[in-house]
Amino acid sequence: MTNVTVEVALNWLNKDNHSHLENMKAKESIKTNKLKKVMAMLGKLKTGEKGRIMNIASADKFVRRRLLDLGIAEGSEVCVKCILPFGGPVMVESCGQCIGIRRKEALRIEVERV
Repeated sequence: MTNVTVEVALNWLNKDNHSHLENMKAKESIKTNKLKKVMAMLGKLKTGEKGRIMNIASADKFVRRRLLDLGIAEGSEVCVKCILPFGGPVMVESCGQCIGIRRKEALRIEVERV
């Protein structure tokens, strides 16, 4: 083989490996995005959006207790039905029941968007 042929072959291999590495990075990025959880606060969800409750520890203890009594715990899926104006409560549906939560308390409940 001549030096030119070897150079062409090496360039081709480098380009091929480079594109292969880019493909691998792209696939890894897609996997990471699928694994990455999009977190938000319940009070920040818009009407019709769904989320899975991830953390209610920062909510008031009485609100936490009431949510647990209603069957809404970490891991429960909720859907925002209505957001009342002027800083009013957020209407949330979970397990077939609608409840109203003060917006101040809803902003303390961490959810994962679904």
